[in-house]
Amino acid sequence: MKAIPEVETTRALHIIFRHQCACEEPSYQRFLRRESKKNVYLTSESKIDSLKQMVRRDYAVRGTVDHPRLWTLRSRDDSALQKNLGTPPVPRSDSQDQLPPRPLAEAAEDEASALRLNQLVDELDLAFRTT
Repeated sequence: MKAIPEVETTRALHIIFRHQCACEEPSYQRFLRRESKKNVYLTSESKIDSLKQMVRRDYAVRGTVDHPRLWTLRSRDDSALQKNLGTPPVPRSDSQDQLPPRPLAEAAEDEASALRLNQLVDELDLAFRTT
């Protein structure tokens, strides 16, 4: 990532300073408490933490990156090895086409088979009729 320009670094430091001053105000503390109770992915505190990390990175102060998005990634179980399945093969060019119509000869055979099955069922009904 590129370093933050000096003007943006100054703005970020000013925002961090204003946030620290505002944290002393009771109304802002109430706002932060209400915000922490909501189901919000990025809160004001996490945004300020991100700004602090960007400023640290700009001043070449090396430390660990601590960001809410990374917290969710770290909370997942990475102990199981993941298998690299590679790139899936390209589907055949005709795989998205419609099926061709059935030949008429098979239709005639199917009708004959259905007729024969009905005859067998009728014969079995006559054979096992209990009247």
